[in-house]
Amino acid sequence: MLLLSKLQRLAKLSVRDWVIVLQLVVSAALCDMLLWFLPLSRLVHALSWGSRTRLGALLPLCHRRVDHSHLSALAALAARIVRGPDCCLPRALLQFWLCGIRREPVTLLIGVRKEAGTLCSHAWVETPDGHVINGDPGAATFQPLLRFSGAGI
Repeated sequence: MLLLSKLQRLAKLSVRDWVIVLQLVVSAALCDMLLWFLPLSRLVHALSWGSRTRLGALLPLCHRRVDHSHLSALAALAARIVRGPDCCLPRALLQFWLCGIRREPVTLLIGVRKEAGTLCSHAWVETPDGHVINGDPGAATFQPLLRFSGAGI
């Protein structure tokens, strides 16, 4: 039944949404691959820089025609397609990039928490007023270790 509901949600996506999701899937896969070769700080800097270029402002195609919350949901979907359920870092990288394209100041955070004797990590994006993009309720339980600011975007 869960698979059926997921398929029904995917079937409700418009052609424009599919165009955006496909581009975001490619972007998430590229970020995932680049993390094998680049330090996270360099990848975040490249995303920040790329969002300020003319080409970067155009991609993903059709992104200006959807509101921010819908675009964030499409980014989350693309990250899940690429990484499965443990997709917080690709999702956060996509959201950081998309906010940069729209010239919105945000901060990418990487945090940890201790859970049953093991460290769990998480990545999320916050606005300057502390609002977590995509409404990630679990982000508040993590202690931030790394911050990458997109304020200069």
